[in-house]
Amino acid sequence: MPVYFIQAGADGPIKIGVARKPMDRVSQLQTAHYQELSLRRVIAGSHSAEEWLHQRFAARHIAREWFVYHPDMDTVEIPDEWLGTTTARYMDIILHAKDSNNFSITARHFNISRERVRQIASIYETETGDKLMRGARIWASGNSSSI
Repeated sequence: MPVYFIQAGADGPIKIGVARKPMDRVSQLQTAHYQELSLRRVIAGSHSAEEWLHQRFAARHIAREWFVYHPDMDTVEIPDEWLGTTTARYMDIILHAKDSNNFSITARHFNISRERVRQIASIYETETGDKLMRGARIWASGNSSSI
């Protein structure tokens, strides 16, 4: 899923987020924003990449997913281990399932079968002993070879 940088105004804050269709996201956000929003940059990534970017620009954080603009935002490269790797994608699925507490919603969100979400959850639970209620980040740094 692409990671986007949406800017408010010509030199305003930047929203760093993820969306399947970043231009649609600009339109959605525009309805509730008083400044003109523009799509400044789109890069390949995932929720994990978005999280890395939020950490990278934490010193410039304003609120939620909004950050004070910095020129590095135009050129920053996400480290390979945070890109949409298999482990990162599975972590995105696990974290989404954890947040939504509903495999059907997660399956629709990632355009995969509900059974596949169950399989991923089962592998996660087997490897961690966690019942998808806590500890997902611990698994991310562990062995995911059985996925």
